[in-house]
Amino acid sequence: MKYNLTNESYHPDNISNMPNLASSSFWSIISASLYYNIVSIIISLVLYFPIVAGFKKLISKSIPRRILTGFVLTLTTPILHLISSDFKHNDYYQRSAELSAWILCFLISMTFYYIANMSTKDKY
Repeated sequence: MKYNLTNESYHPDNISNMPNLASSSFWSIISASLYYNIVSIIISLVLYFPIVAGFKKLISKSIPRRILTGFVLTLTTPILHLISSDFKHNDYYQRSAELSAWILCFLISMTFYYIANMSTKDKY
């Protein structure tokens, strides 16, 4: 999906490495992403409750706790993915796509966590 967002689907290097990339559907892209990231997603789910419980005990103020908890929870999946790939970076794609994907991931994930965990008195 990041190739389509930054219009890198038709880049000659990408076509030589992945000839069917330009004709990929949204669901095939999502299913491939889940396939390659399922281990880090499962480990992140297992770590979710210890992280939330730890931050509830460490930080008493609600807003900083939600922001830091959201940041740590968002950070677990990329760190686990880097560990599982032995910190090797694929150089066959352009970095603008990767950077925009990371920024969007962090912004959407942290915003969702912050809004989803607001108490009723914080909303009104």
